[in-house]
Amino acid sequence: KDAKPAPHLLAADAAPVDVLFADLVLPGGVSGIELAREARRLRPDIRVLLTSGYTHDMLDEHGVDAREFQFLLKPYSTDKLAARMAGLVSGSAPPPLIWGSAHEVGVREIDEQHARLGALLNELAAALKAGEDHATVLREIIRYTDFHFAAEERLMTVLGRDDAAAHQQAHRRLLEEIRAFRPDADGISVGVALRYLQEWLLYHVDGPDRELAAALRAQGER
Repeated sequence: KDAKPAPHLLAADAAPVDVLFADLVLPGGVSGIELAREARRLRPDIRVLLTSGYTHDMLDEHGVDAREFQFLLKPYSTDKLAARMAGLVSGSAPPPLIWGSAHEVGVREIDEQHARLGALLNELAAALKAGEDHATVLREIIRYTDFHFAAEERLMTVLGRDDAAAHQQAHRRLLEEIRAFRPDADGISVGVALRYLQEWLLYHVDGPDRELAAALRAQGER
Protein backbone atom coordinates (compact mmCIF):
# COMPACT_ATOMS: atom_id res chain seq x y z
CA LYS A 1 0.00 0.00 0.00
CA ASP A 2 2.99 2.31 0.55
CA ALA A 3 6.33 2.35 -1.31
CA LYS A 4 8.21 4.32 1.36
CA PRO A 5 9.31 1.28 3.43
CA ALA A 6 10.87 -0.46 0.41
CA PRO A 7 14.35 1.16 0.69
CA HIS A 8 14.45 0.37 4.42
CA LEU A 9 13.64 -3.26 3.68
CA LEU A 10 16.41 -3.42 1.08
CA ALA A 11 18.86 -1.89 3.54
CA ALA A 12 17.88 -4.04 6.52
CA ASP A 13 17.31 -7.42 4.87
CA ALA A 14 20.43 -9.33 3.79
CA ALA A 15 18.43 -11.72 1.59
CA PRO A 16 19.34 -11.46 -2.12
CA VAL A 17 17.04 -9.49 -4.40
CA ASP A 18 17.53 -10.15 -8.10
CA VAL A 19 15.03 -7.73 -9.66
CA LEU A 20 13.09 -4.65 -8.65
CA PHE A 21 9.88 -4.27 -10.70
CA ALA A 22 7.99 -1.04 -10.10
CA ASP A 23 5.47 1.29 -11.68
CA LEU A 24 6.48 4.89 -12.31
CA VAL A 25 3.58 6.03 -10.13
CA LEU A 26 3.57 4.53 -6.62
CA PRO A 27 1.60 5.22 -3.44
CA GLY A 28 3.22 7.02 -0.55
CA GLY A 29 4.77 9.94 -2.40
CA VAL A 30 7.75 7.98 -3.79
CA SER A 31 8.02 7.59 -7.56
CA GLY A 32 9.23 4.43 -9.22
CA ILE A 33 12.31 6.21 -10.55
CA GLU A 34 13.19 7.48 -7.05
CA LEU A 35 12.73 3.99 -5.61
CA ALA A 36 14.88 2.46 -8.37
CA ARG A 37 17.72 4.93 -7.83
CA GLU A 38 17.69 4.36 -4.09
CA ALA A 39 17.61 0.60 -4.62
CA ARG A 40 20.64 0.90 -6.90
CA ARG A 41 22.44 2.97 -4.27
CA LEU A 42 21.75 0.34 -1.61
CA ARG A 43 22.31 -2.65 -3.88
CA PRO A 44 24.41 -1.71 -6.93
CA ASP A 45 23.93 -5.13 -8.54
CA ILE A 46 20.11 -5.09 -8.44
CA ARG A 47 18.36 -5.26 -11.81
CA VAL A 48 15.53 -2.80 -12.39
CA LEU A 49 12.48 -2.95 -14.63
CA LEU A 50 10.05 0.00 -14.63
CA THR A 51 6.58 0.02 -16.13
CA SER A 52 3.85 2.51 -16.92
CA GLY A 53 1.08 3.33 -19.35
CA TYR A 54 2.89 6.51 -20.33
CA THR A 55 4.16 6.64 -23.90
CA HIS A 56 7.88 7.00 -24.62
CA ASP A 57 7.32 10.65 -25.55
CA MET A 58 6.05 11.31 -22.01
CA LEU A 59 8.80 9.49 -20.11
CA ASP A 60 11.21 12.43 -20.05
CA GLU A 61 8.75 14.32 -17.86
CA HIS A 62 9.19 11.57 -15.25
CA GLY A 63 12.97 11.41 -15.48
CA VAL A 64 13.20 8.01 -17.16
CA ASP A 65 16.42 7.50 -19.12
CA ALA A 66 16.72 4.35 -21.23
CA ARG A 67 20.44 4.29 -20.49
CA GLU A 68 19.69 4.03 -16.77
CA PHE A 69 16.79 1.57 -16.42
CA GLN A 70 14.85 -0.82 -18.59
CA PHE A 71 11.21 -0.02 -19.25
CA LEU A 72 8.14 -2.11 -20.09
CA LEU A 73 5.22 -0.26 -21.65
CA LYS A 74 1.68 -1.15 -20.52
CA PRO A 75 -0.36 -3.06 -21.43
CA TYR A 76 1.75 -6.21 -21.37
CA SER A 77 1.03 -9.93 -21.14
CA THR A 78 2.26 -12.19 -18.36
CA ASP A 79 4.36 -14.01 -20.97
CA LYS A 80 6.06 -10.77 -22.00
CA LEU A 81 6.70 -9.82 -18.38
CA ALA A 82 8.14 -13.26 -17.65
CA ALA A 83 10.40 -13.04 -20.70
CA ARG A 84 11.66 -9.62 -19.67
CA MET A 85 12.34 -10.80 -16.13
CA ALA A 86 14.21 -13.84 -17.43
CA GLY A 87 16.26 -11.63 -19.74
CA LEU A 88 17.13 -9.30 -16.87
CA VAL A 89 18.31 -12.12 -14.64
CA SER A 90 20.27 -13.93 -17.34
CA GLY A 91 21.61 -10.78 -19.00
CA SER A 92 20.81 -12.27 -22.40
CA ALA A 93 19.95 -10.31 -25.53
CA PRO A 94 16.23 -10.03 -26.36
CA PRO A 95 14.75 -12.29 -29.04
CA PRO A 96 14.43 -10.95 -32.61
CA LEU A 97 11.35 -9.08 -33.75
CA ILE A 98 8.85 -11.00 -35.86
CA TRP A 99 7.78 -8.45 -38.47
CA GLY A 100 4.60 -9.07 -40.43
CA SER A 101 1.46 -7.56 -41.92
CA ALA A 102 0.13 -6.66 -38.46
CA HIS A 103 2.81 -3.95 -38.30
CA GLU A 104 1.93 -2.39 -41.64
CA VAL A 105 0.33 1.07 -41.60
CA GLY A 106 -0.84 1.05 -45.23
CA VAL A 107 1.64 3.50 -46.78
CA ARG A 108 4.33 1.68 -48.73
CA GLU A 109 7.18 4.13 -48.12
CA ILE A 110 6.67 4.05 -44.36
CA ASP A 111 6.07 0.30 -44.22
CA GLU A 112 9.25 -0.45 -46.17
CA GLN A 113 11.29 1.76 -43.85
CA HIS A 114 9.78 0.19 -40.72
CA ALA A 115 10.57 -3.28 -42.08
CA ARG A 116 14.16 -2.22 -42.72
CA LEU A 117 14.49 -0.87 -39.17
CA GLY A 118 13.10 -4.13 -37.81
CA ALA A 119 15.59 -6.11 -39.90
CA LEU A 120 18.48 -3.97 -38.63
CA LEU A 121 17.43 -4.53 -35.02
CA ASN A 122 17.34 -8.27 -35.73
CA GLU A 123 20.85 -8.04 -37.20
CA LEU A 124 21.97 -6.46 -33.93
CA ALA A 125 20.24 -9.22 -31.95
CA ALA A 126 21.98 -11.87 -34.06
CA ALA A 127 25.37 -10.21 -33.59
CA LEU A 128 24.88 -10.10 -29.82
CA LYS A 129 23.80 -13.74 -29.68
CA ALA A 130 26.83 -14.83 -31.73
CA GLY A 131 29.24 -12.66 -29.74
CA GLU A 132 30.19 -10.73 -32.87
CA ASP A 133 31.12 -7.07 -33.20
CA HIS A 134 27.98 -4.91 -33.11
CA ALA A 135 29.43 -1.45 -33.74
CA THR A 136 28.85 -1.45 -37.51
CA VAL A 137 25.19 -2.45 -37.35
CA LEU A 138 24.55 -0.01 -34.48
CA ARG A 139 25.94 2.81 -36.64
CA GLU A 140 23.69 1.72 -39.50
CA ILE A 141 20.66 1.71 -37.17
CA ILE A 142 21.45 5.31 -36.22
CA ARG A 143 21.96 6.33 -39.86
CA TYR A 144 18.78 4.66 -41.11
CA THR A 145 16.68 5.93 -38.19
CA ASP A 146 17.80 9.47 -39.07
CA PHE A 147 16.84 8.82 -42.71
CA HIS A 148 13.42 7.44 -41.68
CA PHE A 149 12.71 10.42 -39.43
CA ALA A 150 13.61 12.84 -42.22
CA ALA A 151 11.19 11.05 -44.55
CA GLU A 152 8.39 11.22 -41.98
CA GLU A 153 9.02 14.90 -41.28
CA ARG A 154 8.85 15.61 -45.02
CA LEU A 155 5.46 13.87 -45.20
CA MET A 156 4.22 15.80 -42.16
CA THR A 157 5.26 19.06 -43.80
CA VAL A 158 3.36 18.13 -46.96
CA LEU A 159 0.26 17.44 -44.87
CA GLY A 160 0.71 20.64 -42.87
CA ARG A 161 0.29 18.80 -39.56
CA ASP A 162 0.12 20.97 -36.46
CA ASP A 163 2.08 18.42 -34.44
CA ALA A 164 5.03 18.26 -36.85
CA ALA A 165 7.31 20.24 -34.52
CA ALA A 166 6.50 17.96 -31.57
CA HIS A 167 7.27 14.87 -33.65
CA GLN A 168 10.53 16.38 -34.84
CA GLN A 169 11.53 17.08 -31.24
CA ALA A 170 10.74 13.50 -30.24
CA HIS A 171 12.77 12.23 -33.21
CA ARG A 172 15.80 14.33 -32.26
CA ARG A 173 15.55 13.17 -28.64
CA LEU A 174 15.57 9.50 -29.60
CA LEU A 175 18.54 9.96 -31.94
CA GLU A 176 20.45 11.72 -29.16
CA GLU A 177 19.70 8.83 -26.81
CA ILE A 178 20.88 6.22 -29.34
CA ARG A 179 24.07 8.14 -30.12
CA ALA A 180 24.77 8.57 -26.40
CA PHE A 181 24.70 4.82 -25.66
CA ARG A 182 28.18 3.83 -24.48
CA PRO A 183 27.67 0.33 -23.05
CA ASP A 184 30.96 -0.05 -21.20
CA ALA A 185 31.19 3.54 -19.97
CA ASP A 186 27.54 3.77 -18.90
CA GLY A 187 27.48 0.36 -17.25
CA ILE A 188 24.71 -0.92 -19.53
CA SER A 189 24.70 -3.64 -22.15
CA VAL A 190 23.96 -3.27 -25.84
CA GLY A 191 21.17 -5.77 -25.11
CA VAL A 192 19.47 -3.10 -22.98
CA ALA A 193 19.81 -0.62 -25.83
CA LEU A 194 18.42 -3.18 -28.28
CA ARG A 195 15.42 -3.97 -26.09
CA TYR A 196 14.66 -0.27 -25.71
CA LEU A 197 14.86 0.23 -29.50
CA GLN A 198 12.60 -2.76 -30.15
CA GLU A 199 9.97 -1.38 -27.78
CA TRP A 200 10.31 2.10 -29.22
CA LEU A 201 9.85 0.84 -32.81
CA LEU A 202 6.71 -1.10 -31.91
CA TYR A 203 5.23 1.90 -30.09
CA HIS A 204 6.28 4.23 -32.93
CA VAL A 205 4.51 2.02 -35.49
CA ASP A 206 1.35 1.38 -33.50
CA GLY A 207 0.94 4.95 -32.28
CA PRO A 208 2.14 8.09 -34.10
CA ASP A 209 2.85 6.41 -37.44
CA ARG A 210 -0.62 4.87 -37.74
CA GLU A 211 -2.07 8.34 -37.23
CA LEU A 212 0.28 9.79 -39.86
CA ALA A 213 -0.51 6.97 -42.29
CA ALA A 214 -4.26 7.48 -41.86
CA ALA A 215 -3.87 11.16 -42.73
CA LEU A 216 -1.74 10.28 -45.76
CA ARG A 217 -4.23 7.69 -47.00
CA ALA A 218 -6.99 10.28 -46.67
CA GLN A 219 -4.95 12.38 -49.13
CA GLY A 220 -4.67 9.44 -51.54
CA GLU A 221 -1.19 8.26 -50.52
CA ARG A 222 -0.61 4.51 -50.70
